[in-house]
Amino acid sequence: MKIGFAYSAADTPHNGLGPFQLLGTPVDLRYSDVTKCDAIVLWGGTDINPAIYGAIPHPMNGYNPSSMRDETEQFYIRRAVEHNIPIIGVCRGAQLVCAMAGGKLVQHMNGHGSDHDIVTKDGKVYQSSSSHHQMMYPFGMPEECYDILAWSSIKRSTKYEGENGNRMDTPEVEPEVVLFPKIRALAIQGHPEWMEDEEPFVQWCLRLTRDLIGEKECA
Repeated sequence: MKIGFAYSAADTPHNGLGPFQLLGTPVDLRYSDVTKCDAIVLWGGTDINPAIYGAIPHPMNGYNPSSMRDETEQFYIRRAVEHNIPIIGVCRGAQLVCAMAGGKLVQHMNGHGSDHDIVTKDGKVYQSSSSHHQMMYPFGMPEECYDILAWSSIKRSTKYEGENGNRMDTPEVEPEVVLFPKIRALAIQGHPEWMEDEEPFVQWCLRLTRDLIGEKECA
């Protein structure tokens, strides 16, 4: 099995795939066609351009207008969706996946700068790494387009701000892992690549990824 990873010098694990190497052979997407991969991984990093989800920037938004990364990774996602190739997004990658699936982002929040507990849909509790000031906001999308698989065990943020710093509606939960079945994408807000492979959260993410890769084509 070949798993392509989008390269970013500051954020990509030394082996390209972090714990996802346990699922297949790393393939650098700078030199390989997305369509030749069995799945692709998009890593963490700076904020994405809010124009991707139809918003203007919050004063604390750290996207880089001169970077080609947004355009490159959007291309990878479009190619993957076109060819029904599973997508795994981690941190920034998760947020980009959410935006490309039709969701939005909370552009600034607090309380998520350290490890914390998350609760899964089936009632398990795991400790996840955490280092982000933005958050996936799939609320408002049709229910069949997203499935929140895990969320923060408590609401850790005291603010949810969008464009121009305006307050957004308080979400029911703070999403941590979201499945976007229409584009066959798994969005993981934490950083399993920062954790030991045997950690329960990492093993759970790997099980979800195996399930995703094994799924049949979405309707």
